[in-house]
Amino acid sequence: GKVKEILTMQKNDRVFIGRVLVEKGSITNEVLERELALFRDDQNKYADEEIRLPAELKRPDIIKGAVEITRRMLKRIASMDAKVDDIFISKKEPMIGYGAVTVRLTGSFPFEYNLLTSPGVAREIASGILGKTFADESPEMVIDAVREFCNICCGNIVARMAQKGHSLAISPPEMMVHRGGKYKPVRGRDAVYCPLFTTHGDVTLILI
Repeated sequence: GKVKEILTMQKNDRVFIGRVLVEKGSITNEVLERELALFRDDQNKYADEEIRLPAELKRPDIIKGAVEITRRMLKRIASMDAKVDDIFISKKEPMIGYGAVTVRLTGSFPFEYNLLTSPGVAREIASGILGKTFADESPEMVIDAVREFCNICCGNIVARMAQKGHSLAISPPEMMVHRGGKYKPVRGRDAVYCPLFTTHGDVTLILI
């Protein structure tokens, strides 16, 4: 809640604002300590699992940031914990997925954000964004929600890169078109495959 948001903020002298609230009587010390513990636990879920990147990556900061943001958005929007498997580079095209979306980012470091999800993951994303449960008979709304999810993720990537002095712009999310039984976003280029596993199915993030 609002208390947790406040606890993430710090004054210039590195004193938690939460301490100030305790001193002013706005919250008790017990509430502060409980919220701090919950906040640390939440952060540790991400910090404990190190994201291992191939040594030959040209921009590991962008790749790592995109994976971290995608995981956090899956948790925040769809309440799904995602485990990151080994990240690898390949020129192969991906297998067909249910929700397959591409977002092109242009600017300082142009790249493509491609997300493929299982049907279960796509429905959970849709439920989180639209606030209702979806069945198989609502594919258009589910896919639209996955597109919006990708838009949110890329917006966060752009914001993170802006903090580092880099300018990026986002194109509208597009559904991948499959030809000959498979999607072909890679087209012979070096693609960074970032597999994520959830209890609702698999997610593949492909950065090119």
